[in-house]
Amino acid sequence: MIPTDATPTGGDGPRTAAWRAALLLNVALTGVLLGQLQWGVFFLLQSFLASTAVVYLLGTLCWLIGSLIGLVVRGERGELFWAAGMIGAYYAFAVLAAGHPYQLGWLSVLLPLIALMGCYAGRFFRYRARHFAAPKWLFFTENCGFVLGIVLTIGLLFSFGSSALLSAPLVVSVLVLGTAVPLRFHPRAATDSPKTPASREPLLAAKRS
Repeated sequence: MIPTDATPTGGDGPRTAAWRAALLLNVALTGVLLGQLQWGVFFLLQSFLASTAVVYLLGTLCWLIGSLIGLVVRGERGELFWAAGMIGAYYAFAVLAAGHPYQLGWLSVLLPLIALMGCYAGRFFRYRARHFAAPKWLFFTENCGFVLGIVLTIGLLFSFGSSALLSAPLVVSVLVLGTAVPLRFHPRAATDSPKTPASREPLLAAKRS
Protein backbone atom coordinates (compact mmCIF):
# COMPACT_ATOMS: atom_id res chain seq x y z
CA MET A 1 0.00 0.00 0.00
CA ILE A 2 1.34 3.45 -0.95
CA PRO A 3 1.55 5.56 2.23
CA THR A 4 -0.21 8.91 2.18
CA ASP A 5 0.48 11.57 4.75
CA ALA A 6 -2.80 13.40 5.27
CA THR A 7 -6.05 11.69 6.21
CA PRO A 8 -9.58 13.08 6.10
CA THR A 9 -11.35 13.98 9.28
CA GLY A 10 -13.06 10.94 10.74
CA GLY A 11 -10.20 8.52 11.32
CA ASP A 12 -9.34 5.48 9.26
CA GLY A 13 -12.85 4.47 8.27
CA PRO A 14 -14.43 4.08 4.84
CA ARG A 15 -14.20 7.80 4.15
CA THR A 16 -10.45 7.74 4.60
CA ALA A 17 -10.06 4.72 2.33
CA ALA A 18 -12.25 6.31 -0.35
CA TRP A 19 -10.32 9.57 -0.21
CA ARG A 20 -6.97 7.79 -0.47
CA ALA A 21 -8.26 5.77 -3.42
CA ALA A 22 -9.37 8.99 -5.14
CA LEU A 23 -5.95 10.52 -4.47
CA LEU A 24 -4.00 7.60 -5.93
CA LEU A 25 -6.37 7.34 -8.89
CA ASN A 26 -6.03 11.05 -9.61
CA VAL A 27 -2.22 10.90 -9.47
CA ALA A 28 -2.09 7.83 -11.73
CA LEU A 29 -4.56 9.33 -14.22
CA THR A 30 -2.61 12.58 -14.29
CA GLY A 31 0.47 10.54 -15.16
CA VAL A 32 -1.49 8.88 -17.98
CA LEU A 33 -2.60 12.29 -19.26
CA LEU A 34 0.91 13.76 -19.15
CA GLY A 35 2.23 10.72 -21.01
CA GLN A 36 -0.46 11.11 -23.65
CA LEU A 37 0.21 14.82 -24.09
CA GLN A 38 3.98 14.43 -24.32
CA TRP A 39 3.80 11.70 -26.90
CA GLY A 40 0.93 13.41 -28.69
CA VAL A 41 3.15 16.46 -29.07
CA PHE A 42 5.99 14.23 -30.23
CA PHE A 43 3.89 12.59 -32.96
CA LEU A 44 2.40 15.92 -34.05
CA LEU A 45 5.84 17.49 -34.33
CA GLN A 46 7.15 14.55 -36.30
CA SER A 47 4.11 14.45 -38.58
CA PHE A 48 3.54 18.12 -39.35
CA LEU A 49 6.81 19.96 -38.78
CA ALA A 50 10.03 17.99 -38.99
CA SER A 51 11.14 14.51 -37.96
CA THR A 52 14.45 15.70 -36.61
CA ALA A 53 16.08 15.28 -33.23
CA VAL A 54 16.58 19.04 -32.92
CA VAL A 55 12.84 19.77 -33.07
CA TYR A 56 12.09 17.02 -30.54
CA LEU A 57 14.81 18.27 -28.18
CA LEU A 58 13.47 21.82 -28.43
CA GLY A 59 10.01 20.55 -27.51
CA THR A 60 11.42 18.57 -24.57
CA LEU A 61 13.37 21.60 -23.36
CA CYS A 62 10.28 23.81 -23.47
CA TRP A 63 8.28 21.21 -21.51
CA LEU A 64 10.99 21.10 -18.84
CA ILE A 65 11.13 24.90 -18.64
CA GLY A 66 7.36 24.98 -18.19
CA SER A 67 7.57 22.33 -15.45
CA LEU A 68 10.19 24.39 -13.65
CA ILE A 69 7.98 27.48 -13.85
CA GLY A 70 5.09 25.50 -12.40
CA LEU A 71 7.26 24.30 -9.53
CA VAL A 72 8.62 27.70 -8.52
CA VAL A 73 5.28 29.54 -8.59
CA ARG A 74 4.09 29.70 -4.98
CA GLY A 75 0.63 29.01 -3.65
CA GLU A 76 -1.76 26.11 -3.90
CA ARG A 77 -4.72 27.80 -5.56
CA GLY A 78 -5.86 27.84 -9.15
CA GLU A 79 -5.37 24.17 -10.00
CA LEU A 80 -8.34 24.17 -12.37
CA PHE A 81 -6.89 27.19 -14.16
CA TRP A 82 -3.51 25.52 -14.71
CA ALA A 83 -5.09 22.23 -15.81
CA ALA A 84 -7.40 24.00 -18.27
CA GLY A 85 -4.42 25.92 -19.62
CA MET A 86 -2.52 22.68 -20.24
CA ILE A 87 -5.44 21.03 -22.04
CA GLY A 88 -6.25 24.14 -24.06
CA ALA A 89 -2.60 24.54 -25.04
CA TYR A 90 -2.48 20.96 -26.32
CA TYR A 91 -5.50 21.35 -28.59
CA ALA A 92 -4.33 24.75 -29.80
CA PHE A 93 -0.99 23.12 -30.58
CA ALA A 94 -2.70 20.29 -32.51
CA VAL A 95 -4.80 22.70 -34.59
CA LEU A 96 -1.92 25.04 -35.41
CA ALA A 97 0.51 22.23 -36.23
CA ALA A 98 -1.97 20.53 -38.55
CA GLY A 99 -2.92 23.87 -40.15
CA HIS A 100 0.67 24.86 -40.97
CA PRO A 101 2.50 21.72 -42.06
CA TYR A 102 6.27 21.93 -42.43
CA GLN A 103 6.36 25.64 -41.65
CA LEU A 104 9.14 25.79 -39.11
CA GLY A 105 8.50 29.47 -38.51
CA TRP A 106 5.49 28.42 -36.45
CA LEU A 107 7.80 26.89 -33.87
CA SER A 108 7.94 30.35 -32.28
CA VAL A 109 4.24 29.88 -31.47
CA LEU A 110 4.17 26.14 -30.87
CA LEU A 111 7.10 25.91 -28.46
CA PRO A 112 5.55 28.34 -25.92
CA LEU A 113 2.40 26.20 -26.04
CA ILE A 114 4.50 23.16 -25.09
CA ALA A 115 5.95 25.15 -22.19
CA LEU A 116 2.42 26.02 -21.07
CA MET A 117 1.54 22.32 -21.07
CA GLY A 118 4.56 21.60 -18.92
CA CYS A 119 3.54 24.23 -16.37
CA TYR A 120 0.77 22.05 -14.98
CA ALA A 121 3.19 19.15 -14.56
CA GLY A 122 5.17 21.31 -12.14
CA ARG A 123 2.05 22.67 -10.44
CA PHE A 124 0.68 19.16 -10.05
CA PHE A 125 3.62 18.06 -7.91
CA ARG A 126 3.19 21.12 -5.69
CA TYR A 127 -0.51 20.42 -5.29
CA ARG A 128 -0.14 16.71 -4.46
CA ALA A 129 3.17 16.51 -2.57
CA ARG A 130 1.55 17.49 0.75
CA HIS A 131 -0.71 14.45 0.61
CA PHE A 132 2.11 11.86 0.49
CA ALA A 133 4.31 10.62 3.30
CA ALA A 134 7.35 10.93 1.01
CA PRO A 135 7.81 12.50 -2.46
CA LYS A 136 9.08 9.19 -3.86
CA TRP A 137 5.59 7.68 -3.63
CA LEU A 138 4.11 10.58 -5.54
CA PHE A 139 6.75 10.21 -8.27
CA PHE A 140 6.30 6.43 -8.33
CA THR A 141 2.53 6.60 -8.78
CA GLU A 142 2.70 9.35 -11.39
CA ASN A 143 5.49 7.61 -13.32
CA CYS A 144 3.51 4.36 -13.47
CA GLY A 145 0.62 6.31 -15.01
CA PHE A 146 3.01 8.12 -17.34
CA VAL A 147 4.36 4.85 -18.76
CA LEU A 148 0.80 3.58 -19.17
CA GLY A 149 -0.08 6.80 -21.01
CA ILE A 150 2.77 6.24 -23.47
CA VAL A 151 1.71 2.64 -24.09
CA LEU A 152 -1.93 3.67 -24.57
CA THR A 153 -0.97 6.46 -26.97
CA ILE A 154 1.05 4.13 -29.17
CA GLY A 155 -1.62 1.40 -29.09
CA LEU A 156 -4.50 3.79 -29.83
CA LEU A 157 -2.51 5.48 -32.59
CA PHE A 158 -1.98 2.20 -34.39
CA SER A 159 -5.59 1.10 -33.80
CA PHE A 160 -7.53 4.30 -34.54
CA GLY A 161 -5.09 6.56 -36.33
CA SER A 162 -4.30 10.19 -35.62
CA SER A 163 -7.82 10.86 -34.30
CA ALA A 164 -6.75 9.11 -31.09
CA LEU A 165 -4.31 11.97 -30.43
CA LEU A 166 -7.34 14.25 -30.00
CA SER A 167 -9.98 12.01 -28.44
CA ALA A 168 -7.98 10.02 -25.88
CA PRO A 169 -6.49 13.01 -23.98
CA LEU A 170 -9.94 14.60 -23.78
CA VAL A 171 -11.42 11.50 -22.14
CA VAL A 172 -8.57 11.20 -19.64
CA SER A 173 -8.74 14.95 -18.90
CA VAL A 174 -12.36 14.57 -17.81
CA LEU A 175 -11.37 11.68 -15.54
CA VAL A 176 -8.48 13.67 -14.05
CA LEU A 177 -10.68 16.66 -13.27
CA GLY A 178 -13.42 14.41 -11.92
CA THR A 179 -11.09 12.64 -9.49
CA ALA A 180 -9.57 15.98 -8.42
CA VAL A 181 -12.90 17.29 -7.13
CA PRO A 182 -12.99 15.15 -3.93
CA LEU A 183 -9.45 16.27 -3.08
CA ARG A 184 -10.56 19.90 -2.85
CA PHE A 185 -12.84 19.11 0.10
CA HIS A 186 -10.13 17.42 2.14
CA PRO A 187 -8.90 19.25 5.27
CA ARG A 188 -5.28 18.51 5.95
CA ALA A 189 -4.57 16.49 9.05
CA ALA A 190 -1.96 19.01 10.14
CA THR A 191 -4.56 21.78 10.31
CA ASP A 192 -7.25 19.60 11.87
CA SER A 193 -5.36 18.16 14.83
CA PRO A 194 -1.71 19.09 15.34
CA LYS A 195 0.30 16.10 16.45
CA THR A 196 2.47 16.11 19.53
CA PRO A 197 6.03 14.98 18.80
CA ALA A 198 6.69 11.53 20.24
CA SER A 199 9.78 12.82 22.05
CA ARG A 200 7.66 15.21 24.15
CA GLU A 201 4.91 12.79 25.16
CA PRO A 202 6.73 11.41 28.28
CA LEU A 203 7.44 14.97 29.51
CA LEU A 204 3.83 15.99 29.12
CA ALA A 205 2.65 12.86 30.89
CA ALA A 206 4.99 13.61 33.79
CA LYS A 207 3.66 17.17 34.12
CA ARG A 208 0.05 15.96 34.14
CA SER A 209 0.82 13.44 36.89
